[in-house]
Amino acid sequence: MELSLEHILYLLLIAQSGSFGLILLLQRRLLGIGVFLTALACHMTLNLLYEKHLLGDLPNITLAFGLIYPPSIYLYFKELLYRDFRWQPHHLLHFVLWLLMLLGLITNSLKEAWLNALQPVLMPSYILLYLIVTIKLVWQFRAIVREQYSEDVSNVLFWSISILANYMIILAFDLIRNALLNFFSPELANWMGPIQVLLLMGIVNQMLYKIVTKPRVFAGVSEIDWQNQIPATQEQQVPITAEQMALVEQFDRLIIEQKFYQRNKLTLADVAAELNVHAKPLSVAINRIKQVSFSEYINQQRIQAICNQLSDPANHEAITTLFYEAGFNSKASFNQMFRRITQMSPSEYRKLHRST
Repeated sequence: MELSLEHILYLLLIAQSGSFGLILLLQRRLLGIGVFLTALACHMTLNLLYEKHLLGDLPNITLAFGLIYPPSIYLYFKELLYRDFRWQPHHLLHFVLWLLMLLGLITNSLKEAWLNALQPVLMPSYILLYLIVTIKLVWQFRAIVREQYSEDVSNVLFWSISILANYMIILAFDLIRNALLNFFSPELANWMGPIQVLLLMGIVNQMLYKIVTKPRVFAGVSEIDWQNQIPATQEQQVPITAEQMALVEQFDRLIIEQKFYQRNKLTLADVAAELNVHAKPLSVAINRIKQVSFSEYINQQRIQAICNQLSDPANHEAITTLFYEAGFNSKASFNQMFRRITQMSPSEYRKLHRST
């Protein structure tokens, strides 16, 4: 059996995605990605078998696989960003449309005319719907973390955005290739086949690299954090109350005078518990009076404390020691925050302020 470059790439992709997908499913770990990778391996296997005419007159069911990827990506993000998320039987409802289409293709109850009419509308609409809810999920995660956590989660956000961006590139490429294949230039579409498989291998390797070498440093937000989220339409025109002023004064005493900011992985819930108040009104008061989020304010205090020590000629502590003592849990997040606030590196800041 003669194999083209595209078919060889198919085999590599099948071996890679299939083996890792099954491992994740068997370990019940990151099931969304497990479903995605296993489905991709099955999809590519069927593509190869159909293209080599090894399945005879069996119906082509590969069209149904476009309906399994969007919900699996969405559920993966739920697992990644929300620590309370657990797979439940009702989550299988996300795959009902895929299952119905699969059964329809297997039993030939879906006529070719129906498919030709449905596919140009159903597939893009379905994909767009899941992209919207997934992007909304990431955006809500970002808002919750800014309001309630002192940790820097830019790496998690960057990872999430890059996965979504690469996924959208592959979808766009697939739509272009299908349009060329069916309406314009089948020769050009065939030439694009190996490129499409390489793109798929790229996103699979990106996922596997994250899973294997970059274990999650942020546990995700909780259901309580979700409930404490401040609505985007909070009443900014309402005057600041005396109760809010008093609450923020208590907050300042705790954070600055008692150096509560030094606590690693400090959250709004920790501070609210210490002050014996509810988290949501505290967050609203901080936003209204300080004009910054909880995360920004805590990290500003940490950076200010470090700057004071860097400016002190008598202080010879290593910068690593200073940022850990101030409450940062990684060098990357500290350096990023320090540059954002001071417009220079810690070493440059120390050198500048000790030479004046």
